[in-house]
Amino acid sequence: MVIRKILSLIILILIIIPCSSSNNIESTELSSDEPVKDIPHKPIIKIGKDWSVNGLILGKSNNTDFEKTDLSHSLEKTASTTNGHFINIVYRGGFSSNLYFHFHSKEGVFSNRKDILFEGYFIDDFKYVSISFENGLDPGIPFNEAISLFGESQIEMYEETDTSSYISIVHDIYSIVLYFDENKLFSGIFIVNKNDY
Repeated sequence: MVIRKILSLIILILIIIPCSSSNNIESTELSSDEPVKDIPHKPIIKIGKDWSVNGLILGKSNNTDFEKTDLSHSLEKTASTTNGHFINIVYRGGFSSNLYFHFHSKEGVFSNRKDILFEGYFIDDFKYVSISFENGLDPGIPFNEAISLFGESQIEMYEETDTSSYISIVHDIYSIVLYFDENKLFSGIFIVNKNDY
């Protein structure tokens, strides 16, 4: 069920992105072996104990709240509607497209930007952002330490392979998936509000 939700949001993002209208954000392509310190203008992201991002809460904060943040000014924005009733807004990083913030309105409800709620985010590779966590996680934490940090009661499922691994965290409201690279180090995160998917 969680994997299906993740795939649905990723497919949605991939469908929307080709229709992107850039906000004149300067893109920077980086090779995978480029040192982290050389990445210019990294967005600053703070993940709260409640999995909020820079104080924005999934399912409660809206597009207007996000547009007031410094973070929104460094991202490209794409919007789509269906029959004028359903709107999706995706903000993505202008650097290798590995940072996404997803907003959408409930079907049939859209009178202003406050109706468009923050519903999920995906950070594919932490080397492109300056990220911190208030819940004990750290970028680069080993897979086994992350398992220990949450304990079996807080882990819905996990998979460890030679190329990449993930841990799905138990949460009543959100689907939370932590990604680990080929060295089994914490390198990405995907969170979406379950109530809307």
